[in-house]
Amino acid sequence: MFNFVKFLKTIPPYSYGICLLGMISGMTFNLISFTIPYNLAEAKYSSTFVGLIFLTSLPYCLKPILAPFIDTYSIPFLCKRLGHRRGWALAIQACLLISISVFLIIEPTYNPLITIIVMPVISLCAALQDIVLDAYRIEHAKTEQELSLISTFSITGFRIGMLIGSAGGLYISSILNWHYVYLCAFVVILLGPIIILQVTEPGILKRKTATSLLSSTEYLQVIKDSFRLLKIKNPKWFLIILFILLYKSSDTVPAAMSSLVLIDLSFTTTEIAGISKAYGLLLMIMGGAIAGIITAKVGIVKSVFICGIFQLMSPLMFAILSIMGNNILIMFLTITLQNFTSGLGGTALVIYFSILCDKQLVATQFSIISSFSSFSRILLSFLSGVAASYLDWTTFFIFNILISAMFIPIFLLIYNLTVCKKVENS
Repeated sequence: MFNFVKFLKTIPPYSYGICLLGMISGMTFNLISFTIPYNLAEAKYSSTFVGLIFLTSLPYCLKPILAPFIDTYSIPFLCKRLGHRRGWALAIQACLLISISVFLIIEPTYNPLITIIVMPVISLCAALQDIVLDAYRIEHAKTEQELSLISTFSITGFRIGMLIGSAGGLYISSILNWHYVYLCAFVVILLGPIIILQVTEPGILKRKTATSLLSSTEYLQVIKDSFRLLKIKNPKWFLIILFILLYKSSDTVPAAMSSLVLIDLSFTTTEIAGISKAYGLLLMIMGGAIAGIITAKVGIVKSVFICGIFQLMSPLMFAILSIMGNNILIMFLTITLQNFTSGLGGTALVIYFSILCDKQLVATQFSIISSFSSFSRILLSFLSGVAASYLDWTTFFIFNILISAMFIPIFLLIYNLTVCKKVENS
């Protein structure tokens, strides 16, 4: 029987700091990708300019390119004084605070030129912050259970931050004004340096860093070494890539096609909006928290498998909805399960990514894996759009279930091979 009080005692104290740092990351992400563009659209800026603002989030796509610098470059004084990860984190937080503070003086709608200059800086700081936070939690964890818990806190914090950055921002702007939105964001980000100074540096004994920037040859060598370490730790890497692609399809495809399905089934915009957005994000947070508990109790390998099975309920419910038609109750259950299982499977998968990384050059390795995951999401969304034009919705989602379920034999093959290797080595 699950003892919640006993479980709470197993949570490392620094997990709450990781949660708050994750919240800052999530809030900054939605500030860039939703809140500021919404502010500009509300001020009647052209769709072209708003579209240009979205391009400023490009640094998020460049994490594998940025990560080698974070792994190998040591910031003078800060990294020596605080440690490599905390030194980087504090420097990034300082830059983030300075860039956000610009919008306290000149709001995005007042001067578009300043907005175009400041937004990429905020995006760059936010992307670097994510890289450092991912590396920190992987390096700091001493056991799989600890890694599961702090990863869950980080992901949960990120999703809470997304809620604050979007729904929270709009609510504040509606009762006060946009200046207070950016003031609240600044105050929340101000927590970052305080938390960083309170947490401890991961105890990595062998870390090769330098205070001079990498040459192009050294930079490429870091990338090569990162791939080499991933291949050494995961000999069946090609099966893992296939597993990730299949695993994500039961989440990505329904999410990508949900709006089209609901519109085709004649649900109104009011009905769709009523059970999505904040409600959906809350369900994702709940699913993620439960995934963390499962992972901590049964282990990372078993939990990612269990959560993947539950995730298959998402396309199943969409298949049922397509048969039932315009049924508000089935639609409510479908969206509920889609968001809940997305949080469940997504959190378990991120934790699984963490154990694929070697403790050397961990920032670069995790960035490579997560970027492939993002690429697979884009690819699956594109392919599902093409397939949907040739199939009716029921057939489409049945195929989605069958293809997604192929992750089961692939994963069991990887798991069995891992077990065999351990037996041979012993």
